[in-house]
Amino acid sequence: MKFYALTLTLIIGLFSSSFILEKGDPFVGYSQLEECREEIPLYYATKKKGPLLEAAERLQDVKIVLVTTNKKSLPTYKYYYIVIVEVMDSQTAVLVDADDYKSGEKPGSVLFMGYKEKKHFFYRADCFDQNLKLDSELAEGLIMRIN
Repeated sequence: MKFYALTLTLIIGLFSSSFILEKGDPFVGYSQLEECREEIPLYYATKKKGPLLEAAERLQDVKIVLVTTNKKSLPTYKYYYIVIVEVMDSQTAVLVDADDYKSGEKPGSVLFMGYKEKKHFFYRADCFDQNLKLDSELAEGLIMRIN
């Protein structure tokens, strides 16, 4: 009986240790995705518009992934494109759902979000998808957002 308890404890310890966050990582697998990371300062303030537009120009026609962390559940991810739009005689950049973007029609909606750099993380979709395929723990630690 002690042998089974010891074995079970060892298995649980090894299994759970693989899901422990690296120090400072906001979600499991964050460090593995570092090579895929894209800095997109998605702030809409006039003073921060320059870096946002630069990121949108650099990532024009590049599919990206937005990972959003949540203290109460697993992180979620969704695919987007970042697009420059005219708003009140000025330019800004918005996120357009990847399916809407690929349809070639004017998107029905765009995402203006309350961006927080410690909660929202952007990645190049091709690199992100490759890492998901190669690492089952990473794939199990993220939930694809449907809407």
